Order: sequence, then structure tokens, then C-alpha cells
Amino acid sequence: MFEIRYYESSRGEVYVREYIDQLVGNHQCKILAFIKKLRNQGYLLRRPVAAYLGSKLWELRPGSHRILYSFYERDKIILLHAFHKKSSEVPKGDMELAMNRLNDWLNRGRYEK
Repeated sequence: MFEIRYYESSRGEVYVREYIDQLVGNHQCKILAFIKKLRNQGYLLRRPVAAYLGSKLWELRPGSHRILYSFYERDKIILLHAFHKKSSEVPKGDMELAMNRLNDWLNRGRYEK
């Protein structure tokens, strides 16, 4: 089983949790079910549930929602960014945002907590 953590900004914002909290009904339930699958299966998840994007980033794919995440310390996962996907490819800006958050999180030593 993998440990799931949410990226938290230096100001205390937890963007993925905030994204999930603003959803209602089946959308929220589906995302939480996918996060549970991720926690239980980690690297073993494949399409259509999850996909590797490159540069240490993976995407969780619950319907039209996307959660970008990364693995660290073999059995831990950091959820970095969530958004509603409107095109066939993950937008470059969303990938850059997730990478910036990952780098920020690692530079602040958050992986130790």
C-alpha cells in the first residue's frame, strides 16, 4: 500500500483537496475511488485509470478530471495538481505547474514529513 500526500503551498493551500472539495456527487466519489486505487496499486495502475506523462509526472484519469502526481521514496505519492481536462492532451501549462509544485515541495524538504 502506498502513502498518499497532498502538495501544500508555502501559504498552506492544498490545491488538489480544494479541487475535490468543490466537486459534487459522482464526480467527487469517482475521484476519491481513483485515489484509493492509486493508494492500493501505485505503479501497477495503467490506462485507462492512470498514465505516465514523463519527467516524474503521472496522471490519474477519473473521467474528464485529471490529477497529476509523482512517486517518491518508493512507496509514497504526492498529489500535485487537479483540473478538468477539456482537450485530448494534458496542457503544457498544467504539466509545468505540477513540476513547479513538485520542485517547490522537494526544495522545502516536505518529503521528510
